[in-house]
Amino acid sequence: MLASAVPVPTKPNGDLQVTVTLVDITERRRAEQALQREKARAQHYLAIAGSLILALDRHHRISLINQAGCRVLGYREQELLGRDWIATCIPQPERAQVSEIFRRLMAGETMELEYVEDHRVQCRDGGIRWVAWHNTLVHDERGQIVGTLSAGEDVTERRLANQRLQSSLQEKEVLLREIHHRVKNNLQVVSSLLTLESRRRGDPETRQSLADTQGRIQAMALVHNKLYQSADLTRVDLGAYILDLTQGLQKLHATEARGVSFVVNCEPITLSVDNAMPCGLVLNELLTNALKYAFPDHRPGQVRVHAQRLDDAMIRIEVSDDGIGLPEQLDLDRTNTLGLSLVRGLVAQLGGSIEREPGSGTRFAITLAAPAVAEA
Repeated sequence: MLASAVPVPTKPNGDLQVTVTLVDITERRRAEQALQREKARAQHYLAIAGSLILALDRHHRISLINQAGCRVLGYREQELLGRDWIATCIPQPERAQVSEIFRRLMAGETMELEYVEDHRVQCRDGGIRWVAWHNTLVHDERGQIVGTLSAGEDVTERRLANQRLQSSLQEKEVLLREIHHRVKNNLQVVSSLLTLESRRRGDPETRQSLADTQGRIQAMALVHNKLYQSADLTRVDLGAYILDLTQGLQKLHATEARGVSFVVNCEPITLSVDNAMPCGLVLNELLTNALKYAFPDHRPGQVRVHAQRLDDAMIRIEVSDDGIGLPEQLDLDRTNTLGLSLVRGLVAQLGGSIEREPGSGTRFAITLAAPAVAEA
């Protein structure tokens, strides 16, 4: 109860009198106690919160900061209350940017500024921490904006971990690129050795066998060279690879390819490293056969390569020429020549099929399992 007493005029007999008023304030006291409990609970939550809790007034002065914020910044609470947040805790280079963000918040622009990505804050000892902020506005009883309330997450360690990870990835990428470069160089050395050995051999059949092997080695070396030159070490551009392969074959088989031209029509297709190598060897064999056998006596002609993606899992490559063609009785499944046996094995390895299509000249259609490689 709330009691109040008011004196009244003294009676003639001299007795002192007062008027006492009693008001039942039980509900008000209960409400006050509940409010105190809620305030204590809120203070407790602020104290144990892992996030930085920061309230600023209209002049970006600190009106509230929790223990997590003090711990990150290295200050005691009383050292920060009332101080200018921007002048105290924002590094000089970012102050203009943070001032503009605060101005826009006070103007009610919360849509784009509700979440502000990593920003630097300056600690008492001069150290720098990175904090990501979630911002909201504080209004008075009339609905006027009187400040901001922000929850910050210290993301410094995460950023440092990401930087270490990026540095490690860059080192591994440099190492992998160097490996591709060295493998390509080693294969080129082997190819050069085969050239020297071929010059020592008088037997045309042996020299031809060495030249075929040299072509296969160069087809493999070309994959490593494309990876070495590419910004992405996981993918090979099939169209660029075919163009380089045809140019290399024209140089290697300069005599047979004197009057032969290549036409390459390739949709944008990228292959993984695992698929690029066997696919390159298949193309090398078919194109080499076309140069060697389709145009006898240096007759002119044309070799065409068309590649397209059938779906996300399969591609189709057609290799054709307008030469003399293969014997009708030739059975691809029974032919024991090294080149066609290699083609059959590699196509099977890629989960595909190869068919000889009818028509003038020679025409092979190859379907290969080559899942689409996503952009890095």
